[in-house]
Amino acid sequence: MRKIIVAHRGAKSNCYNENTLAAFQNAMNINADMIELDVRVSKDRIFTVYHDESLQLRDIRSLTINDIKTLNEEIPTLEEVLMLTKGKIKLDIELKDNILIDEFLKLLLKYFSTNNFIITSFNLKVIKALKERNSEIEVGLLLDKNNYQDMIEQIIKLKLFKPDIYVLEYELMFLNYYKYLDKPIFLWTINDKTLLKQFIINNDTVAGIITDYPELALNMRDNFTI
Repeated sequence: MRKIIVAHRGAKSNCYNENTLAAFQNAMNINADMIELDVRVSKDRIFTVYHDESLQLRDIRSLTINDIKTLNEEIPTLEEVLMLTKGKIKLDIELKDNILIDEFLKLLLKYFSTNNFIITSFNLKVIKALKERNSEIEVGLLLDKNNYQDMIEQIIKLKLFKPDIYVLEYELMFLNYYKYLDKPIFLWTINDKTLLKQFIINNDTVAGIITDYPELALNMRDNFTI
């Protein structure tokens, strides 16, 4: 199985800050398959690409987009990212808040067709709501060491809504729960060279690899010979 290589918050290469237009451009320059990015909402309802809840000790939700740009001019809006990447690369968009779903989808679908992105969240209700709005959208459930057991048991035993993709913290692959998942599996965030080789070359279960070193992962995948 040819693995999908996802540039985690862009391709930083020790030169660019994460979740910036420069890092996203670099991901396209190295021909990553996808870019992973994080979306939050500002006080004035602008979708903003930023990972943390706060910026210089101030909650992102309490800041307008002008405030955010003043504090850090490199932080892009989602629309700026969509304009940069449209038609050039696929996106893996993680929703960090209980977001304004209808407004978010309207903006996203203005630039991207449904086969060119996936939307992920730790919140099953959020991805279920997205899927209800548009059944053609691919949604992924994020699972980590803190929530995986409860979430998988709910999905399997209670037969709750199933996502299109499971996005697992990579350590969960060393447990047995992943065997019960009947959808493609992406892993985050794999940066160790030995682990990259293990999951890219020697594992047929995993569909995608999210990494801070996409250039290394691409080289490993594309130049491997038996």
